[in-house]
Amino acid sequence: MLQAARLPQGHAGRPAARAARLRRTPLLRASACAGLRATRADRCSSKSPAPSAARSRREAVQLLGKPLAMDSARQRTACQAIPGSKEDEAAFNSFLTRFSATDEERQRAGEVVKTVQDALHRMPDISVSRVEPVGSFGRRTMVNDFDVDLQAYVVAFQGRTLRYPEDWQPDGALQTSIRGMVAKGLGAGGVGGVKLVTIADDPYYRHVLQVGHKNLIWEQHEMLMRPVYDNPGAAMYDQLRERADTAALTKVTQSCSDDVKRVVRVTKAWVRRLEEDGRLQGHKGAPGDPRISSVALEVLVMAANQLQFRRRAPSGYELFVEALRLIVAAVEQQEVVMVDAGEWGYRRELGERCAAKNWKDHSVRIIHPTDPTCNLARPREQRPEPDWQGLANEARQLLELMAKDTFDAVRKRSTLGLL
Repeated sequence: MLQAARLPQGHAGRPAARAARLRRTPLLRASACAGLRATRADRCSSKSPAPSAARSRREAVQLLGKPLAMDSARQRTACQAIPGSKEDEAAFNSFLTRFSATDEERQRAGEVVKTVQDALHRMPDISVSRVEPVGSFGRRTMVNDFDVDLQAYVVAFQGRTLRYPEDWQPDGALQTSIRGMVAKGLGAGGVGGVKLVTIADDPYYRHVLQVGHKNLIWEQHEMLMRPVYDNPGAAMYDQLRERADTAALTKVTQSCSDDVKRVVRVTKAWVRRLEEDGRLQGHKGAPGDPRISSVALEVLVMAANQLQFRRRAPSGYELFVEALRLIVAAVEQQEVVMVDAGEWGYRRELGERCAAKNWKDHSVRIIHPTDPTCNLARPREQRPEPDWQGLANEARQLLELMAKDTFDAVRKRSTLGLL
């Protein structure tokens, strides 16, 4: 049963409506987006030739498993593997299964997604071109008891086709009207299961953008990121651009192997439990929540996987160990964490050219796979800074235990026992 809905504030270019939170599963985010043309062009370097149509999704998947050039400190730590016995790996793999969403949760999430999609398409004054699953649900990295995010693309409102940028001005009047109508349609309109719909006043969810073309996710990504890839030294972070390109990040994460996603889930569950237990600053649901970004944790594990591929495909146990090491390196050695996202991303040297104007002076730097101006670990507007140092301390303690004992023993003696 739907417990609540939040419709974020918006002006040009990003998710416009957040709707429908389930007690056990979903938070549904509907968004409006406005359309511009884009041509497929080079994203890897401003000087290299444009990728051909033959560069397939399969190649992008392969790239996600290839190593990146790392500094000497990272090369050293990447090769200092904690040996795990077959018993340790078996115990760890069994442990991972505890964090996958249940079949019941997946079924309920699907039912709610369909409910909201159908409701949006039935609203007479709002024309929605498509609805994309995003967030952890869309990326298939959700931990049990998860939220569901949806991003809806609004192309017309009250009989008028919406244009960018003239219809998406910062005053937010249009976005307020759209969110209000969606809230009414989901709540007062009697959509099954909806108990409460509220409109959030949160700068984190204020942007709206519409794009309407064939190959929409790719073309929107290309339109948004082309200026950044063409001139990375001058590019500045833009929350509008980051949010509007959410579906591209979803594509990147979906292409990761199931083994990587399982380690993502246990890492996220462990960090959330540390927060809820008071071992890190902040806790779930607190006002001004300083929680460590879920996406940042996902990117950390993806980067750890690429580091391990310098030698061979890692087991789940080895990948978890490398993810813990990378947390320590990112916090205490100021290691810049980047992921090769294949055709959706950029080369490391291009990403580093975005540093000076965007994240060079940040204490922790975990760079967005498709947007090199975006540091996923950056301080957030109107939010306390997450406790990254506390997480590094916890990761180091866990590594010390894992170097000395079996995984089953470590789980009983460490913070993994909180799970």
